[in-house]
Amino acid sequence: MSDPDTQSAPRGRPFTPGQSGNPKGRPKGSRNAVTLLAEALLNDEAEAIIRKVVDKALEGDSAAMRLAIERMIPAKRQRTITVDFEGEINTAADAARASSAIVSACVRGEISWEEATQISSLIESHLRILTAVEVETRLAALERGVLK
Repeated sequence: MSDPDTQSAPRGRPFTPGQSGNPKGRPKGSRNAVTLLAEALLNDEAEAIIRKVVDKALEGDSAAMRLAIERMIPAKRQRTITVDFEGEINTAADAARASSAIVSACVRGEISWEEATQISSLIESHLRILTAVEVETRLAALERGVLK
């Protein structure tokens, strides 16, 4: 049994909070020795490994096919889209014009309905923020007695 008056660091935690044996921490960009060793081994055999995966894929191994395809075809990224509407969105009327432009672009097939939905959601969020700012401004004016 330990003496309750004796203060010692908890087991496995030899340093006081906020202070360690390496106050600067691990250097940026430093790599784990095991990772470096694994990379070195793989680099020496990379060509043979790739050839084996390709051979297995050609034999019909579905896991090898999936791996090969995932490496050959890059992951799908969202495309940048543009929708023409004039000016910034500072009022509900501006948001309505932007929304009309989005619906029109969707109907013409220039953007997908998923993209139209995402942009509309962005406009809706922006309009909520504008509304909150307006309410806050009016409330502050009321509190100052400026608004009639």
